[in-house]
Amino acid sequence: MNWPEKKPELKFNQFICPTVISCFPQMKPEAGQKPKVESQKSEYLELGVPEEWVDPLQALGIDTIDKLKEVEKPGKLANDLNGYKKKNKLDLPGLSPEIVGEWIKS
Repeated sequence: MNWPEKKPELKFNQFICPTVISCFPQMKPEAGQKPKVESQKSEYLELGVPEEWVDPLQALGIDTIDKLKEVEKPGKLANDLNGYKKKNKLDLPGLSPEIVGEWIKS
């Protein structure tokens, strides 16, 4: 008498096939990818950015002077910076779009 093969029971905490994990590539930077370069605080200060606003700018992803120059809407950047100030409860003066526009034009 031939008995049907018994299928293994799968549980949530068991690995179905441990070799599946090794099939995924490791997260490595691409060969042509350049290391991240950040502008120095002194470069921001030369544009008229107050020292206390350099770290919030970098936290929002404006980590180079080139990125600051690429901003098309100073009002949006001023709004984002004021939102960052409020969210992180920073004791900084508020920014107007005109002030941020002067940084970009410099």
